Amino acid sequence: MIPGHELIKVRERKKSDSALLFVHGFTGDSQKTWQEFPRILGTEEDLGTWDIFSLGYNTSFLPGTRGIWAADPELPILATHFRTELGITPLASYKNLAIAAHSMGGLLVQRALVDDLKTAARVRQLFLFGAPSAGLTKAAFFRALFGIFVGQQVSNMAADSEFIVDLRSRWIAAFGDRPPFALFAIAGDRDQFVPWQSSLKPFAPCYHRVIIGDHLSMVKPRDRDAESVRLMLTALRNVSEPEAPSGQLRLAAEIGAMAPEGVAVANAAAAGTVTFDNEKQLVQAALVLDAEGKRAEAIELLQRHEHLGTDAKGTLAGRVKRRWEQDGKVADAEWALRLYSEALQTARAQQNDAQIFYHAINIAFFRFVMFDDPDAASEMARLALDRAQACESDPEQTVWSIATQAEACLYLGRRNDALNLYRRVPQVAGAEHWQLLSAGQQAQQVAGKLKDTALQKELKQLFDPVPPSRKRIFLATVIAIRNG
Repeated sequence: MIPGHELIKVRERKKSDSALLFVHGFTGDSQKTWQEFPRILGTEEDLGTWDIFSLGYNTSFLPGTRGIWAADPELPILATHFRTELGITPLASYKNLAIAAHSMGGLLVQRALVDDLKTAARVRQLFLFGAPSAGLTKAAFFRALFGIFVGQQVSNMAADSEFIVDLRSRWIAAFGDRPPFALFAIAGDRDQFVPWQSSLKPFAPCYHRVIIGDHLSMVKPRDRDAESVRLMLTALRNVSEPEAPSGQLRLAAEIGAMAPEGVAVANAAAAGTVTFDNEKQLVQAALVLDAEGKRAEAIELLQRHEHLGTDAKGTLAGRVKRRWEQDGKVADAEWALRLYSEALQTARAQQNDAQIFYHAINIAFFRFVMFDDPDAASEMARLALDRAQACESDPEQTVWSIATQAEACLYLGRRNDALNLYRRVPQVAGAEHWQLLSAGQQAQQVAGKLKDTALQKELKQLFDPVPPSRKRIFLATVIAIRNG
C-alpha cells in the first residue's frame, strides 16, 4: 500500500472497547495531515482507555502529486471504504468510536454515517475540522482553472453537486438537528479553503466551534495547549467546555493578538458609529473584522475609507483577494487587481518604496496565477524586486522584502535564487508566525501554478516545519498494522 494510505496504529491496548480514529482530508494522508496530533493525545494518561488510529485513502490535488485524477475514487466509494474498515479487524471490536475528520474526510465520514445507522450508533463524538459540509463554490473555480485534470473528488465537493445536496438531505432525515453523538463542527479562524459558511452553517449553532488556524495549521498542533487539542480533550473527558475564547485568543491573522476592546472598536466602525482619519487604525480594524469572520463588513469599511492612502486600498485589495481565493469569482480577481494597480500608481508618484513593492508583487501574482500573462507578471516582478531590495535594511520591511524578492525570482524563472531567498525568510529576527504563513501560502500558489511539486514540498518544509525531535518520536511511535 502507498505510504500514507494505510491504517496506522498510534496506540493499542488490550481489552479496550473505545477507539479514536483520525481521518485525513483532500490531498492529505494518514501521517502528514495530523503530524503531532495523535501522539499528543496518546500521551494523556487519563485517555488510556482510548486506542488511537489514523486511516488513509487515495486522494491527490494535481497530476504528479500522488497519481492521476482519474485514479482517485469518488466520495461515495471512500465512504464505503470507511464503513468497511470499521467493520473489520481491528476496528470492528470497538463499541465506542470517536472520529476526528479533516476537510474532505468529514464528508466521507458523514456519508458513511447516513449510509449505515448501525455504524452511527457506535459513534460517541464526531469532530469535523474544516469540513466543507455545505460544499465549495471554489470547486467550480478549480474546474475552470485545471479543466480536464479535475477529478471526481473535487466535483463531489462542489456546493451544487449531487453528492452535497444528497448528503445534506439524508443527514437531516437521519439525524435532524440532534445527532445521536456529540458533534463538533469546527472552523479555523483563517481558513482560506473552506469558508465558515460551509463548515458551520449546515449544523445548529450549538455545535459550532472556532479555533485559531488556517485550513492546515488547525490540525497540526505543536503541544497540548493548542486549542484543537484542548477542545478534543474536553470532549473525550466528558467535562464542561470553558467559556468561548476571548477576542484576544481568536484573533491571529495579520495583526497578532488584540485585546477584546479592539474587537469592540472594529465592530463599532463596521456599524458606522466610529470613523477613522488614521490609516493605521483603519487597517487594523479591518483586519480584526476579517479575522472575526466578518469579511463583508471589513470590505465595506475599507471602501468607505479608501481615500486615506495606499495601505488602505491595498488592505481592501487583500480582503477581496482572499474572497477570490475562497470562491474563485473572476470579478473579485479583477477588482483586486484594479485596486492594487491604482494603489501602485499612487505609491510610485509618492516614491514610497515599501508600498511600491507590496502592490507590484501582488499585481504580478494575479497576472501570473489568474490571468496567464507571464510577460506582465515579469514586468511587475522586476519592479518589485528592485524596490524590495531597497527596503531590506528597514527592520519593519525585512521579512516582506526578502519574501517579495523570492517571489519575484519565481516569476523571472530564477528558481534557485528564489529558494535561497525563501530559506532566509524564517531566519529573520522577529519574524512572526502569521508573516511566515502569508509568505508561504502565496509561494505555494505560485509553485502550484508552475506545477513544481518539488518546490511545493520544500516550501512546506520551510514555512510549516515539524519540530525534528518530536517528529522522530512520533514516527517511532506509530506502527503500521496492514501492508495491503
